[in-house]
Amino acid sequence: MWRARAVWCRASLTHSLMVPHPYQYFLETVEPIDPATLGVPVSYVLGTEDVALPPGEYGWDRFADRLGVTAQSAPGSHEACFTQPAGQAEALLKA
Repeated sequence: MWRARAVWCRASLTHSLMVPHPYQYFLETVEPIDPATLGVPVSYVLGTEDVALPPGEYGWDRFADRLGVTAQSAPGSHEACFTQPAGQAEALLKA
């Protein structure tokens, strides 16, 4: 869990700002997009310690493949923007 890897004050503040995740994301089909038509570079950043999904066929790698983009690795877990912000920023700049 990402909160276990964050500094306590940062984890506490972040948790207090979170809101429930809408359930419709799991029920409604999202229309596919062609990343090439967006007019901006597209990449996919993967946390090297993200265990929210199991590795393998059903892991995070498949999402980059579905977009047809290369995955960029970054240090951190599922919420690396809170626990590893510098590494996340560096990965975004490389992407």
